Amino acid sequence: MRPIPITKLAAGLHVALVMAAVYYALRINNHAALSDISIRDFSVMSSMALLPVLSASIGLWLARGDAAHWVLAIGQTVALLAFAVTFGVVLDSVEPMAPLLLLLVSLWLAVGLALLLLIVWIVSRYSRS
Repeated sequence: MRPIPITKLAAGLHVALVMAAVYYALRINNHAALSDISIRDFSVMSSMALLPVLSASIGLWLARGDAAHWVLAIGQTVALLAFAVTFGVVLDSVEPMAPLLLLLVSLWLAVGLALLLLIVWIVSRYSRS
C-alpha cells in the first residue's frame, strides 16, 4: 500500500475514533441526552477531530518525495494507535473522570503531530533531488 492512502486512512479512522470517544464521554459516561449537553462541552470534545485532519492535510501539502510521505504515514498511524489505546483504557476504567484522559492525550498528540509536520518538512527539504 502506498503512503498517501495510509495517511488518509489513518486520519479518517482517527476522526471516527474521536467521534466514538465524544459519544462515549458525553452520552454514555454522563448518562445525559446529547441535547442536554452544552455547546461548549461538545465543541471542546469534538475539536479533537481537527488534529488528525489538519495534520494529514498540511503534511500531504508539505511532503515532497516518498520518504516524507512514509514518515507522515507512520506518524499518523502512531497517533491513531496512541488514541486507540487511550480510548481502550478509558473504556475499561471505572473512574468517572477517565474521559478527561482523552483530552490530555489529544493535547500531547497536538504537540506530537506538530513535531511530525516539522520532521516531514525537514525530510522533504533534504531528500529532494
